[in-house]
Amino acid sequence: MSRRESTIRRNRLRFFTLKPRTIKHGILRDNDEVPFLPMESIDDQGGLDLSVTRRFDEVSSGYTQIANGDVAIPKITPCFENGKGALVNGLTTAVGFATTELHVLTPGPNLDGRFLYYVTVDPCFRKLGEANMFGAAGQQRVPEDFVRDYRVAVPPLSQQRGIARYLDRETARLDVLVAENRRLLEVLRERRAALITTAALRGLNPKAPFRQSGIPWIGDVPTHWEVWKLGHLASIGNGSTPNRG
Repeated sequence: MSRRESTIRRNRLRFFTLKPRTIKHGILRDNDEVPFLPMESIDDQGGLDLSVTRRFDEVSSGYTQIANGDVAIPKITPCFENGKGALVNGLTTAVGFATTELHVLTPGPNLDGRFLYYVTVDPCFRKLGEANMFGAAGQQRVPEDFVRDYRVAVPPLSQQRGIARYLDRETARLDVLVAENRRLLEVLRERRAALITTAALRGLNPKAPFRQSGIPWIGDVPTHWEVWKLGHLASIGNGSTPNRG
């Protein structure tokens, strides 16, 4: 690799991204259906739900324009801190539209979109963005200048794409492990609940004779068990404030 090819350029994101696109006249008709991206259609793993569509004349003004290859970043809390964001891909029209609560970055010729996506979900980017938020509590937003002026180290395109492929592969592997652990935790929770129900309402001897309890939600109980109202067996109170006098 030559010295020039191995050079890593460091500068603000605004110097590696393009200005927002403009829609050429006649490319879409007023009644054309175009993809529309509300915030809930973006997840924290980079996924997009593109099933929502709107008429072009309903969204062509007043909403954020997106296109394949753009990187979308939430502006508002808590979506920004939660890691939402995505590389836009899969639009079936020249452009789509989205909630105004997104910053949209269009990679320039020296920036790979997938690499840019990983830059924007990096915890350092998110933490600094959170520190730069402004606005009232619960409605704080990340300013556009923070995103545009964020300094990033940009290696040559071939290295960017190699890094992006590596991260695609490794994060997908970790996502599978996380999903498997979630399923295991759910199975363990169900097993725990079943264990408590069986022991508390059936006892420890599965061969013991049973009889009807007379209470539908309890069902059968061992024949030598008695069924009582809880109030006959325990004192039930609503809590009290200690007397400090």
